Amino acid sequence: MTAATRRMRSARAAWWRQGWRRLAANRLSLIGLVLLALFVAAGLAAPLLAPFGPFQLGGPRLGAPSAAHLFGCDQLGRDIFSGVLYGARTSLAVGFLSVGLSLLLGITVGAVAGYYGGRIDDLAMRITEIFQVLPRFFLALIIVAMFGASLYGTIFVIGILSWAEIARLVRGEFLSFRDRPFVTAARAYGAGDAQIMLREILPNAIATVVVAAALQIPAAIILEASLSFIGAGDPTVMSWGRMLTSAQQYMRQAWWTAVFPGLAISLLAMSLALVADGINDFLNPRLGRAR
Repeated sequence: MTAATRRMRSARAAWWRQGWRRLAANRLSLIGLVLLALFVAAGLAAPLLAPFGPFQLGGPRLGAPSAAHLFGCDQLGRDIFSGVLYGARTSLAVGFLSVGLSLLLGITVGAVAGYYGGRIDDLAMRITEIFQVLPRFFLALIIVAMFGASLYGTIFVIGILSWAEIARLVRGEFLSFRDRPFVTAARAYGAGDAQIMLREILPNAIATVVVAAALQIPAAIILEASLSFIGAGDPTVMSWGRMLTSAQQYMRQAWWTAVFPGLAISLLAMSLALVADGINDFLNPRLGRAR
């Protein structure tokens, strides 16, 4: 092992250690990480943890929370605790998969626009601006109404409507890095455009992109809940938004029908926002020192 390689590995290990220290110092982010881990575990283990099926009837209608039904029952006698557990699976799937799609689109468009510039950049940014000003909720509602409500259809719609902000961030990072000495050196050694974008520039721009993506996940979850709330969600899967829709008429006489799914949405969105803040501390040493 050469001295240069040892120095590189030592610097990389020091960077990771400092990042973990900054993250550990952010207690709110650690709380968010614990909450998110609980939601993920609950969603994955829903078939094992839920005492009843998400659509199973038979409980007391509008039954109050009890030992048999921890969160009570809705107007049809469905167990709300089981619904919240299965709803976590739906919300997490929508959040992570739709943001994964928006990342793929945003990074592709932003990288090409920022690296090549010129007319390609102008065209890409005009398209990006169109997607930025579109009313996402109403457009998503129209698309779902036209092609039918399904879980993966909702994920696809949210993903294709959410990539514009990521594209602009990636474009800005590529514009700032494309003329740096290490990129010029890579060109001199014969590296192709794709290799330079993927191996040289993108790793340096990934911190900003990861934080932006983490902040988009709660927005995607809330958008899916809103669609389900007005009846535009997949009727074959349990959703927190659908549970809130059913609870509208019974909130005064049975508060638990709305409080528990609403609290789940709020806590999951808050935990993701806190985790995004922690990721920002982990990846950005300047912010960590400022605090």
